Amino acid sequence: MTALLVRAKAPGAGLVNTGLHPLLGPAGSAALQRALLEHACALAAGSGLATFVAYAPPDAAPEVAALVPPGVRLLPQGPGELGQRMGAASGQVAGTAPGRCW
Repeated sequence: MTALLVRAKAPGAGLVNTGLHPLLGPAGSAALQRALLEHACALAAGSGLATFVAYAPPDAAPEVAALVPPGVRLLPQGPGELGQRMGAASGQVAGTAPGRCW
């Protein structure tokens, strides 16, 4: 089975898209993150492929779940540097949905 994996931070003001704070401010940056997460997940889920979201921080499951379509499976990113977190998430997806992970 082919699966899609979306990596995302929960859209907390002051915690995401910090490079855009001078232009959008913390709340605007969080709103952008929220919109991008919703859009990316809608597109992924609409593909008909198994869709997963690897989210951070680890306690953000309820917040992220409220932003994604039904059927999208959530995975906490876990500890470590970005490469380690993505490798772990890809491994979790591969264990759940053997095949290709995009």
